[in-house]
Formats: sequence, structure tokens, C-alpha cells
Amino acid sequence: MLCGHVPGEGRRQDTFNGNTVHTMLSDYQGRTAGGNGWLRILEFSPANNEIRVKTYSPWLNQFENDADSEFNLPYDMNAAPQFQVIGTASNVPSGSTASFSWPGLATDTAYEWYATVSDGSATSTSPVWNFTTAASVTYTLNYTAGPNGSISGAATQVVNPGASGSTVTAVADAGYHFVDWSDGVLTASRTDTNVMANLSVTANFAINQYTLTYTAGPNGSISGTASQTVNHGANGSAVTAVPDAGYAFVDWSDGLLTASRTDGNVLANLSVTANFAPLPGGNTVDVGAAAA
Repeated sequence: MLCGHVPGEGRRQDTFNGNTVHTMLSDYQGRTAGGNGWLRILEFSPANNEIRVKTYSPWLNQFENDADSEFNLPYDMNAAPQFQVIGTASNVPSGSTASFSWPGLATDTAYEWYATVSDGSATSTSPVWNFTTAASVTYTLNYTAGPNGSISGAATQVVNPGASGSTVTAVADAGYHFVDWSDGVLTASRTDTNVMANLSVTANFAINQYTLTYTAGPNGSISGTASQTVNHGANGSAVTAVPDAGYAFVDWSDGLLTASRTDGNVLANLSVTANFAPLPGGNTVDVGAAAA
């Protein structure tokens, strides 16, 4: 902005509605001979996006070189895009409305437009109107693993409305298994499709449990809990194979030779049978009878 009437030189920079405003004052009437012909020269340099300001007197044929008289101002001189025709409607009845679609607009961008109307003999041009398109909309998919597991695949994904995410899989740690996702999906692998909202889900895991089953073969019994449920890596409780009278414990079906056992660090189901045998040296009595 150029101004005068106040003797002297000066300049300032302000911001208004997000725009930088440069104001330059130059008034030389108070100088010798009504100003000695001093005047301002503004050189515009689009290649450098700057305005070069100089002060010169053709009467004195000299430049004034102090900081208030010679300086450069930054100014964006990139040419604005030219208006292009987006549509033409012919034979539009008087008083009716003509409309056009404007395809290919970028998101969150300001546009200007105007219309011209002609009846064949006269043409009327509207003011230039403007609008700004809506910001781009995307959705975020967040996949989180609860304790004792992890996520295979992209745990955070950004997708466009109606698009699909990429596959992720809930992977359980050793000794654990996948249970479900917090939104009720029961498959460890999932691909969310036709996404129309943000999504944040957690994969749930549980420790593996195993069954210990102890069975007594003929002529014996089990002392202790014959059927036990044990967490992965935990220990069962003690059981003992007890022979009936006249019999002795031989072994368990998995080869263990002690009648009492406590299975530790359980990593799988177990089902074993205790075997028994008659005691050695038993007597056999035959009873007979004869007629007198």
C-alpha cells in the first residue's frame, strides 16, 4: 500500500486476515524546491518474487541510497490459474436455472467461479464467487494385542471411506491361545472391509489348560484327584496308585515306576493307567469231597 501527504519516508508490515500487508510512505514536498523531483521507482521481479524499491530524482539525476529509500520487499507473484470453461448450456428458458457438475476438485482447496449469460445480442457477466472444498476424510484402524500375544501385520492403518484395510493376525505367545477380538470377531486373522468409521480393537488371549487323567487298572485304585485341569507350565497334584489286597503296583502305562507321582511343568494332556499284579508266593487251596 502506497501513501503520502505526511512528510518523510517510512514503511511497516502488518498481517490482516492471514495476509501480509506492506505499507510504504514517501512524501518529499517539504524538501528543497518543493521536493527536488524525488520520486519512487518500483521494480517487480516475478522470477525472484520481490519488489525492488528505489528513490530517484531526475532533476538532480541521482539516487537516494539510505535504508528508507532503497530496499526490497518479498512478494509472491506466481500467476493465479486461469479460468476455464466447465460447461455451456444452450436454449435455457428465461427464468429457469442452469447447473453443471465440476469434477476433479481437490480436497480442502479454494476455488473461484463466475458465469456469463448472453441472449445473442447482449452479454452479462456475474461477480466472481468462491468456495472451499471439504477436507479429505480418512479413517484409522488400530489393532492392539492384549497381554500374552502380539499383532502380525500393520497395527495402525489409514484408509479412505469405503475402502478395505489389510489383513492382521492376532498371534498368541507360547502356552497361550487366541480367544477373540474386543468387538466380538472370533477369527484370529481379520480384514476389515468397506470402512466407514474409525476402528480400535484389542485381541484377547488366554493361557492353555491341560487335563491330567489317572486311571487304575484291575485290582487297584487311585488315591488323590484322578482328573485334574492344569495351566500351561504348572504342576498337577500328587496321586498314588493303591493295589488291592494280595496285589502289588507294577508301573504306570507311561513307564513311571513309582506308585506316587506329581506331574510338573505340564505342557500337554496326559492320560495314564496304573498296572497291578498278584503278590508272589500266594497259596492255592484245592477242596475235594468223596462219598462214604
